[in-house]
Amino acid sequence: AKLSDEAGMALIGIGQVSQELADLIMRISRTTENQAASASSVAQSIQRILLVNSQTNEGTQQTAGSILQLSELARELKNSVARFRVG
Repeated sequence: AKLSDEAGMALIGIGQVSQELADLIMRISRTTENQAASASSVAQSIQRILLVNSQTNEGTQQTAGSILQLSELARELKNSVARFRVG
C-alpha cells in the first residue's frame, strides 16, 4: 500500500510538472507569436521608410536638375541683357 501511495504521489507530481511545462510552452508560444508580429511590423515600417527615401531621392534629383536649368536660363538672360546695355 505504501508503494502504491508513493507511486500515486509521484504520478500527481509528474502531472503537476507536466501542467507547468504546458503552461510555459503556451507562454513561450504566445511570446514568439508577439515577437513575430512585431518583426513583421518593423519590416513593413522599413519598407515604408525605403519608399519615402526613394521618393525623396527622386525629388532631390529633380530639384538639382531644375536648379541647373534655372542657372542656365539666368546665364542666358544675363548675356541677352548685356547686349542691350546702353552705353
